[in-house]
Amino acid sequence: MTIDEKQYEDILNRFIPKYIGRVFTVEGCPVPLIGDDIKHHIKDCKKLLISAATLGSEFDKTLRQLQLEDMAGAFILDRLSGKRLHKFCCEKDCEVLELSSVVANSNAVGFSPGYGDFPLSVNREIVTVLDASKKIGICVLDSFMLTPQKSITRIVGIRSN
Repeated sequence: MTIDEKQYEDILNRFIPKYIGRVFTVEGCPVPLIGDDIKHHIKDCKKLLISAATLGSEFDKTLRQLQLEDMAGAFILDRLSGKRLHKFCCEKDCEVLELSSVVANSNAVGFSPGYGDFPLSVNREIVTVLDASKKIGICVLDSFMLTPQKSITRIVGIRSN
């Protein structure tokens, strides 16, 4: 069975992403900022937005089922869902910043554990600080990977305000 573009959209539209985010000062950040890459990313920042988002465990089940039927289609769905989750996270980040009366620099982008030398182990701290397990269902495995599979954590550096 091969699925077409409309079917991909139909599948993705069945899943409402969940999000949580909080703003902290750099000095008061409860998450360890380990590694040169994250330090460079937040250089000259006064505040940080720490966030997490997920498509949920039902999406994981759908993706696993599609892998049994159409591996190429599952690969495409996985890629499309990642793009959609990233876009959703950026939109929600902007909402949190607005509600916090924070104006981010225009090139503010998220930096996630696992990028460069920012260790995956920080996922555990982010999920704990945000209470993401209880609030949106994200857990951290012993390998520091997130579950559900289509979940992300990130830190956005904020230079203004």
